Amino acid sequence: MDQVTEEGYIMNPLFDITNNIIHQDNRCTDQPMFIVQQKVRDYGLHPDWCDDYVWMDLDCDCAEANEEEAEHLDALEDAGETVGSNWRKTFYRDRWEFVTACFTEQGCKDYLEINGHNLKETRIYAEGSYRNNEFRAIRKHLLEQIKSKPEHKRTMHYGSLCVRDDKGQYHTVDVDVEIDTTRLGVEQFVQGIIKRGRDRQGTLGGAAVIVIRPQPAVTVTTTPEEQEAPGQ
Repeated sequence: MDQVTEEGYIMNPLFDITNNIIHQDNRCTDQPMFIVQQKVRDYGLHPDWCDDYVWMDLDCDCAEANEEEAEHLDALEDAGETVGSNWRKTFYRDRWEFVTACFTEQGCKDYLEINGHNLKETRIYAEGSYRNNEFRAIRKHLLEQIKSKPEHKRTMHYGSLCVRDDKGQYHTVDVDVEIDTTRLGVEQFVQGIIKRGRDRQGTLGGAAVIVIRPQPAVTVTTTPEEQEAPGQ
């Protein structure tokens, strides 16, 4: 289903997802699903199981000692001196914990942009989908949909923009952009059209509306009033 972004673009999100599947770096992984992970630290391990440790302050919600404090505590321990009773030497191991999965790396980046502030140290990992028939079936279906539409090849697209000059007057500016809609997402294409219009005259006013037609012919319109694409 098409949706309208905050900028006013009418776009089909499945189109962009499929484009990213086709052109993204799969990191030498067959049909990968991209995973957002965050680093989690497990404390209290036996010293025989790991070499990493921290000094934890029991009087301060088990906060880890900073680098300067840790060096001082290590020196006291090495010298056989008494370490404060509030300090506990604790061994740990870090691991990467699953957060969410996406069809594309861009999907993970978009997720982190929205929710990354709620996570700790993160990374994006390409996980294999071997024998995951459900995931592979949906991925294959997405690719077949875009491959079944050869009309979306490199072609010249035309659009019109309503731009506002320095005096506040509005003018219609016709622009054309040659793009490959199988390589560029809809939003990137709209931004290209708008950039061409901005380069030619004034500052854009209002929202942008894009309508993809079967030919394909694209009309991009921006006005300060309610938008209506020709022929709609």
